[in-house]
Amino acid sequence: MSRSTLMTVGQARQIGSFVIDALKTVLNRFGFAMVQRMISDTNWVSDFKQKFVALFEALIPTNPYIDERVKRAWFYPKGWKSATIEEQKARLIKLFKRIDLSQVDALVAKVKAQKLADGLAVIPKLAYLAELWNITDPYGKGYGAMCEKLFELIAASRSFYNYRAGQMDEQHIRIMEDVREQLKKLEAETPGDVLVLSFNFGDLYAGFSPRNARFEALNNNQLPLITAQVACLLLTMPDRLTAYGQLFVDCSGDEWDWSADGDWTDSVYFAFDDGQLVFDDRRAGYPDDDCGTVVAFLGV
Repeated sequence: MSRSTLMTVGQARQIGSFVIDALKTVLNRFGFAMVQRMISDTNWVSDFKQKFVALFEALIPTNPYIDERVKRAWFYPKGWKSATIEEQKARLIKLFKRIDLSQVDALVAKVKAQKLADGLAVIPKLAYLAELWNITDPYGKGYGAMCEKLFELIAASRSFYNYRAGQMDEQHIRIMEDVREQLKKLEAETPGDVLVLSFNFGDLYAGFSPRNARFEALNNNQLPLITAQVACLLLTMPDRLTAYGQLFVDCSGDEWDWSADGDWTDSVYFAFDDGQLVFDDRRAGYPDDDCGTVVAFLGV
């Protein structure tokens, strides 16, 4: 999968500085005359370039989960489209008290169009939800309690069942570290109570295992969304998952520990079963043809 944005000039300069530091360490062992003879030798220069490219490619992280993918079999509901910004704002006002949406239009104007996106999502910040519900440490210890509050809102509007009820604590669910740090930074830099993100509701990574999708997203300038964010999307876009046979929704930004013993090898997802929306966990390394990870495209 190609990168969603090219490397920036600043990033290239930073990597270049690493290379220069490394070369100085090696070449300082030689005198000026010897180094000059080396760089004047076209054969040496050609050999250096080839070996340097090979070394650099070997140092670039590769996806260890790349083979965890199957052909997708399930899709979005027929004719489904992302809710408009105005529709989302209207629903958020009804759902969340005193939510500050005054910055939404300005944030929308800053978002770059993405070919692979389903639209724009207006998602309450964890920081705002924590203040609303008096939850401490929404990115850590209080995260599970926040998810439960959102589940209550879902259950008030439709038939919903949480298969992991009684386990929504820091021993069982957590935000993956790389995702958590990006999210905290993104929320801190964004004015108001919401994020406005270009997003894909699972179609892009349909058939990927959660950890495969997570790795690809984090290395393609994308953010795999977490349970709290996906729950908010299902509140503002309830028509996305309404029947068995529609693409289920992986929340690959989260990790789940089935035994609460430090083995964070599961993930969580929303599905539809027995006539109702459900929340459950599943193996992070298992690709399924009926699931897809929700991601946001970063960079404005």
